[in-house]
Amino acid sequence: MTVLLVDTDILIAHLRGVAAARDWLKSARAKGRLYISAVSVAELAGGMRANEGSGVEALISIFTVEPITEQVGWQAGEYQRRFGKSHSGIGIADYLIAATAKLLHTEPSTLNIKHFPMFPGLTRPFELPRKNFPVHQSHNSGFTVFASPTSSDTNASLDAASHQSISGRPAPGL
Repeated sequence: MTVLLVDTDILIAHLRGVAAARDWLKSARAKGRLYISAVSVAELAGGMRANEGSGVEALISIFTVEPITEQVGWQAGEYQRRFGKSHSGIGIADYLIAATAKLLHTEPSTLNIKHFPMFPGLTRPFELPRKNFPVHQSHNSGFTVFASPTSSDTNASLDAASHQSISGRPAPGL
């Protein structure tokens, strides 16, 4: 069975209604076990709008959430020492996600491959339509800052049908 650690940017794309993200998550779930780092939970919680709580919680419930352990911390620190000077734009959140992926014996599934130089040859699982994904990375805190969706975006919240199409079960609380 395939083990996949999904990065926050893919979750945000799904929450913003990007069909490619929904389709990839559905396909990935059929192929194996999906994980996210506790860092992704913090990034989502810190960046969500007030009305997105139930959709974010429903999405997180699909994944096994990996905690930040001492071992993850040591590995993240090793990555930061190794890549910090040559890749100054990488925040601690991405080092922690990379360390979690390594300890799960997998690579992160991410759209932001430049923040994961510790995984040579890493590719994006899908491409985004540029107009639908206005997300910016904050390098001060490492947390993702959500920009407002454009007027052409569909409903940004995770709806029950979309959740069920990924999880195979009804969305809790929706």
